[in-house]
Amino acid sequence: MIKPLRCVHVVVLSCGFMLLAGCGSTCHDCLTPPAELQLAYVANYQDNTISGFVIDASTGMLTPTSAGPFPAGTGPFSIAVVPSGKYAYVANAGSNDVSGYSIDLTSGAMTPLPGSPFPAGANPAGIAVDSAGKFLYVPDYQSSDIAGFSIDANTGALTAIPGSPFPSANEVIDIAIDPTGPFVYAAGQRGTLSAYRLDSQTGSLTEIAGSPYQGGPEPSSVQIARSGRFLYVTNETTDTTYEFALDPSTGAANLIANTTPIGGAARGAAIDPSGQFLYVADAFSNEILGYQIDASTGVLTPLTAGPFVTGQVPFSMVLDPSKKYVYVACQGGGVYGYAFDVSTGMLTALANSPFSAGSSPLWIAVAGKAQ
Repeated sequence: MIKPLRCVHVVVLSCGFMLLAGCGSTCHDCLTPPAELQLAYVANYQDNTISGFVIDASTGMLTPTSAGPFPAGTGPFSIAVVPSGKYAYVANAGSNDVSGYSIDLTSGAMTPLPGSPFPAGANPAGIAVDSAGKFLYVPDYQSSDIAGFSIDANTGALTAIPGSPFPSANEVIDIAIDPTGPFVYAAGQRGTLSAYRLDSQTGSLTEIAGSPYQGGPEPSSVQIARSGRFLYVTNETTDTTYEFALDPSTGAANLIANTTPIGGAARGAAIDPSGQFLYVADAFSNEILGYQIDASTGVLTPLTAGPFVTGQVPFSMVLDPSKKYVYVACQGGGVYGYAFDVSTGMLTALANSPFSAGSSPLWIAVAGKAQ
C-alpha cells in the first residue's frame, strides 16, 4: 500500500519538473486547475435552506449543484455575493443574524464561515455588499436600523463596523450601494428613502443633509443604475416606481417622476448592466414589467414588448454573470429563467423553465465570471 502512494508522489513531482522544463502536454493537463463555474443561489424562506445552481453559459439552464441544498438560519430572506465570488452572505429574518459561506467556484459548494452566523438587528431584510467587497450592510426591518460589517478578505468573517447599527427610517426593507460613489440608500416601508455617505476606510454611514426623502407610499426595493446617475424605488401597495436623479458630489436624491405600471404589487427589481432597462416584478399580476431608461433624464418608458409572464408572486430577480439571462425567484415556487436581448430588452422564457428550488424562494444572487 505504501508503494502506490510513493509512486503517485514521485510521478507528480516528476510531472511538475518536466512541465517546468517545458516538456509534455500531458503534464500540463494534469496541473490545469478546474474551471470556475457560473453559479446561482436562492434563499428559501420556508425551509431555511439555500439552493445552489450551475448556470449553463450556452443555454441559461440551471442545474442543481452536486452538494446542497445548504442550511441557513431561520427565515433566510436575502442573499449577497462578494464581487470575487468567494463569499456569500444570507440575512435570516427569523433568527436575526447573517449566515456566511465560502464558495467553491469549481463546484458551487458552500461551506459555513468560522464564526457564522453573525448577529444582526431585529428582522433583517435586504442585503448589499459594496463594489470593493470590503463592507456588508443589512437593513433591520423591525429595529429600523442598518447593521454594517467589515469583510475579512482572507477569511470572509464579518466584524461589526464601529457605530453600527446606524439609525434609519421606520421599517427599512431594502438597501443599495452606489457603484460609482460613496453613497448608500435604504428604502423604508413607511414611505422613505434614506441616504448616507459611506466612509471608504471604516465603512461607517453618515446620513446626508436632506435625508430622508419621500420614496413613495410603501417602498419595497431600491435599485441604482451602474452609472450611479439614477435610482429607482418600487412601491408595493400602489404599484408605482419612483425615479430619482442622484447628485454625484452630495448624494442628494432628486425626484424625477413616478411611474404607474399595469398590475398591483411592485416588488423586486433589477437594472441591466448597460443601464438601458429596468425590470419590475409585479407580485399581483405575476408578470415582469420592462422599461427603457432614458440615458439623459432617467425617465422610464414601458417596453413595447411585454409584460412578461412569470411564476406566482415574483419576489426578486438578477442577471447572470454573462448578462445574457434573467432569473426570477418566485415566492409561490421555482426560479423562472429568460434569455435577455440587450438591444430591445425583450425577455424570452428559457427551455425547461421554471427550475425547482426550495420552499418559498425569495431572493436570488449569482457568482462567477462570464465565460
